[in-house]
Amino acid sequence: MIARTFVLGVVLFALAARPCAVAQDPALADLEKQLAARHAELSAAEAELETVYLRMERTFLELAADPEATATRIEAPLAAQFATLRERAVAGGNGKAPLKPAQQQALRDALSAALAEIDLDAGYRSAFVEWLVEPIVPVLLENRVADLRPMIATLVRERFSVSVEFAEVWNRSLYLAVPEARGFANVHRAYVEMGARAERARSPDRFSESGERLPPGMIEVKGGSYEIGPHSGWPKAGLEKRGRRISVKTFYLDRTEVTNAQYAAFWNELQDDRKLAHLPRYWVKQDDGGYTFPEGKAEHPVVGVSFNDARAFAAWAGKRLPTEDEWEIAARGPKGLLYPWGNDYDVGRANDRSAGLNDTAPVGSYAAGNSAFSCADLAGNVDEWTASNADGDPITDELTSNLVQVVVRGGNFLSNSEVLAATYRWLAPGLSTRRAQLGFRCAQSPTKAK
Repeated sequence: MIARTFVLGVVLFALAARPCAVAQDPALADLEKQLAARHAELSAAEAELETVYLRMERTFLELAADPEATATRIEAPLAAQFATLRERAVAGGNGKAPLKPAQQQALRDALSAALAEIDLDAGYRSAFVEWLVEPIVPVLLENRVADLRPMIATLVRERFSVSVEFAEVWNRSLYLAVPEARGFANVHRAYVEMGARAERARSPDRFSESGERLPPGMIEVKGGSYEIGPHSGWPKAGLEKRGRRISVKTFYLDRTEVTNAQYAAFWNELQDDRKLAHLPRYWVKQDDGGYTFPEGKAEHPVVGVSFNDARAFAAWAGKRLPTEDEWEIAARGPKGLLYPWGNDYDVGRANDRSAGLNDTAPVGSYAAGNSAFSCADLAGNVDEWTASNADGDPITDELTSNLVQVVVRGGNFLSNSEVLAATYRWLAPGLSTRRAQLGFRCAQSPTKAK
């Protein structure tokens, strides 16, 4: 039934946010203890709500079988208490709709007292109180007691029918009119909030400083002022010989380079007439005529892709390519380091010439070379496309000319220490370049600009 789907969702959340077996940090241990207590409260509230649901389901067919009789049962005590109900609606106001909050509450209390005399399931009595508050107001204010019966009859016919599943009525109009359901909703809300707090404490790297969940596989670079340059490699409008500080807005960046497996998910969704346009240069043809990445390289960075290929993947993923400045800031960190790990080159921190692989490695293989923002392979493995041209200006559209030179950063598995530096910049024609040493990673701007 429909209602059980909601209960299942709660169970799935409970499994996802269940307490860890071992909690080393005292603060986290306390959160896990509180989460367990909230989960126990949620289980009890869920059991209580399930009992109410089943009880009201049994009553539903009886009420729906004779809507007119049901309307009479509801109307009789209200007609008898009409003067009292009218007094509650008028008192403390100007005798006009809408009622003030205090008047509404007084009317609810009066309706509850009147309906308490009916031999009817408590859940339905609560529901009728909620359903009647708004439609009964004009009847009371205008002293139209004769209109009470037809108004209630219409309400009953709208909500009760033997041709409608009880679960549909429950989800549409009964659920939040029942006190046990409102109580369950409050307990569930508290559980979810506590679960989110515990999850942030368990895995702080998955959340931004403001507590928002980061996109999977991405890190946050907080907006602010950062040091970039002085640059070596290809010059940029006379600025390559001096360092300077720039300001950027908060952005997210992939922890690793885009892998063959990730690119394959994008490529396999392309229409047939677009597959060849975005086919990586070094993928291999299969017996069935299709293409795939080389065997054993699912977690290696995808290479042999042009700027347009990288841009198309980023758009498909709901992301974009990082600008040159964003890339450098992510690599150098808040301290403006020369390499992601520090100011001195160290052998063994990156897949570069000294590693001797002469090929790509699985992304994230060189954890000792991670940046201050926990990004992997910003030095070595493969060069990476950015979204900036030779002058450092952003490239916003797909390239149609091979004359546009695009900045690549990071060095690759054949690079020396100079090229690995986070200040080194080089260029490649974005339209046609598909090198074995060139891949990319994606960036994303937060939904709420910071």
